[in-house]
Amino acid sequence: MRLLVWRCFSTWWGITDWDMVYLHNVKLFRGSDGIHVPVPYDFDFTGLVAASYAKPDERLGLRTIKDRMYRGFCRPEVDFSAMYSEFNELRPEIEEIYVGLEGLEEGKKKSALEYVEDFYDIISSEQRSKLRIEGACRRV
Repeated sequence: MRLLVWRCFSTWWGITDWDMVYLHNVKLFRGSDGIHVPVPYDFDFTGLVAASYAKPDERLGLRTIKDRMYRGFCRPEVDFSAMYSEFNELRPEIEEIYVGLEGLEEGKKKSALEYVEDFYDIISSEQRSKLRIEGACRRV
């Protein structure tokens, strides 16, 4: 479930510059419970950061770095609604990170919060979540 949450999280950030198969921009750490947890890094090519020089990988067919793409593998046994509930519980804390972030220009703050809001719009809509996340999985 943690790996799936990371993949959904990557959709939240708009991270397309990663790959779990090749461990591109991801490190795996093993917790004391023996479960491996992916930890992402290198966020300049994310829709949330939206660096002016960032361009999406041409092979993905995205127009801009702010376009989201779910890159997880299909997992029919997963309860996506439970995962969306986890994200919804964290929403106030996530938004507070940006609201309280000192030194970030107001325009960048507003843009980041709008990007976060768009993710929550996706997971709050059964139709959009099925289309953009659950139905967009990579087939094995």
